[in-house]
Amino acid sequence: MKIKSYIYVLSLIVFITSCKKEVYDGNYDPEIVETYRNESLDSLQTINKIAEQKIQELYDLGLLYVYNNIDNELDSILSTQIDNYFYEKDSNQVNALLNEIKENKTHYIKITDVVNQDTDSMMEDSATISEFQIKYYNKEKNFLRKQNKYVKYILKKNPEKFVKEFKFYFIGFAENDSILRGEIK
Repeated sequence: MKIKSYIYVLSLIVFITSCKKEVYDGNYDPEIVETYRNESLDSLQTINKIAEQKIQELYDLGLLYVYNNIDNELDSILSTQIDNYFYEKDSNQVNALLNEIKENKTHYIKITDVVNQDTDSMMEDSATISEFQIKYYNKEKNFLRKQNKYVKYILKKNPEKFVKEFKFYFIGFAENDSILRGEIK
């Protein structure tokens, strides 16, 4: 009887330690951005990669803004940077993003699986909708939850240095693509 309980406890300990919890690995690295230039990507894959990078940057700025309780000057700079990601300066969009971070008690965010929904509308200055997955992590970098979201953005032609140069702007974020398309379902 004593041996059975010992084996049971030992197997329980092995089982518990073998369960892997998802934690934020913090692998978002600006150096990775440079590597896609050498990869062989078509234009849609490149735009998806840029969209993923821009969404991640926007959420990272939002995290800095939400958790910066010390410096009002830094808040002003961050607020301006966040506003510059949007095509039209809309405080409702910015407030919704910041409230999402606060409500989820998120300290780390990871953006993955950006997929363009409008493969036929890649003409210049056209609005495009992409789906992405957002993973929320707490202060200890432990996984909280994940959510699929949609983003509408525009690539605005802006040939300052290069003929094919453009600027990337967000139009809006939503949990349902029909909201971004202007449909009511």
